[in-house]
Amino acid sequence: MQNYLILYNPYYESNVIGKHLEILKSQGQVAFGKVRSKLRTDNADSKQISHLNDYICPLQLFLTDYEHLFVAKVSRVCESLENPHITPDYYQKLDVEVWFIIEDLRELVRGDFAKVRDIYLANFTTPTYNNRTFTIYGNPYEYPLHIELKKPENYFIESKKYYIDALQSKEFIEMKKALVDLNLGESFMKHCLVSTLENLTKAELELQQYKLEKQNGADCSSIIIFYARSFEQEMWEFAKRLFAFLGTKDESVLDIPYEVQGVSFRIKDMFKSKPNLATYNTLLKNDSIKAHIENLFSKNPLKFYLSVTLPQHIRILQKIRNTSVHQKQAHLQEALYLRSVMLGIGLNVGESGVFTSLIGAKNMLLKMT
Repeated sequence: MQNYLILYNPYYESNVIGKHLEILKSQGQVAFGKVRSKLRTDNADSKQISHLNDYICPLQLFLTDYEHLFVAKVSRVCESLENPHITPDYYQKLDVEVWFIIEDLRELVRGDFAKVRDIYLANFTTPTYNNRTFTIYGNPYEYPLHIELKKPENYFIESKKYYIDALQSKEFIEMKKALVDLNLGESFMKHCLVSTLENLTKAELELQQYKLEKQNGADCSSIIIFYARSFEQEMWEFAKRLFAFLGTKDESVLDIPYEVQGVSFRIKDMFKSKPNLATYNTLLKNDSIKAHIENLFSKNPLKFYLSVTLPQHIRILQKIRNTSVHQKQAHLQEALYLRSVMLGIGLNVGESGVFTSLIGAKNMLLKMT
């Protein structure tokens, strides 16, 4: 696998990695731009800089300011972007010579210059410069710099996303691992939205803090919002899959109308506009949709899930969320109850957690399409 190195400059944006990480989490990819150096000569361009046909993807792109070090998994390299929304706004005023389309990002070192220099940079050699070991001081390098690793390593060999842990605290990473290992499972982590796992971890951290400090009267509304926001997003993704599938069997399904706060929509509008939670229960009661569910899922667990379990889960969340957001603050006991329902902790025999049920249903539906 090819490896390249870029020194990123906080002069253009103080939070370079953070800005890219926000887009990576929301879009699933982000473009990192190499700004053209004003000091570069034409001769340097022709001899030292890789051209587009030199890049073989996927490749690893190391990003550092010498204090911090990250490595990115790059799926594509291009001179111009078809989608300008996958890159931070600060690039608009800059002359970018090449874009690296990143699909994952792994944090290697945080705030430790000596570790970056002695462990990682010392492991880099420079093929363009007689294969000499990378040196920080007095070098003639032009970036992106093609490098090779003395001890080769593929930082993305595991089938998981690393960027959810980038720039997070040690407590966050440990809590996320505990949630996955002890409750949610690896399959959930692979198939849920990245924002879902992040929000569930943040909710768990806040809950643990309230419990340690014995703040029974504290306002836990933010925890309710973490759960609600995650469920709404996962529910939207599931609904789009469900109605797209039903639409392949009967196109008229896509024209079934519904209203959100007095505004009229059709199911086909749902693929671009997220409805509220109440809309899903209304649509699941629609006679045409009920008939399709009965016919298409007659011998499938999805029938019971769509007819009974999912509407029940939506009502539970609606009741607690609406109360905490619109009427009064949510107390610790309410947050703990919602947690038990959402994560499936301490439920009765036959009951299942909201999130694991929803992700499981999404996977079942995916296998049918």
